[in-house]
Amino acid sequence: MVAIQIKGVPEDIHDALKKRSSEHRQPMSEYVLNLIRRDLARPSRQDWLDELGTHSPFDSTEAIQALREIREQHERDLNNRN
Repeated sequence: MVAIQIKGVPEDIHDALKKRSSEHRQPMSEYVLNLIRRDLARPSRQDWLDELGTHSPFDSTEAIQALREIREQHERDLNNRN
């Protein structure tokens, strides 16, 4: 396993990391490593945009119609209660 050293960490960030790692009952190095893992588990912005480009365009007509039907049903339900 290799080591990473981060220089120039502002004191307030260091204090916040120390507090947060303590709250999670983890050494700071383990807590920061988990933050890195979590970040790397998500796609990069470019990967996300590339994936988004493979989807067909969204047709809002169906969504608008579904919302209208839901609103109409909601209004009928409200009127039936009165």
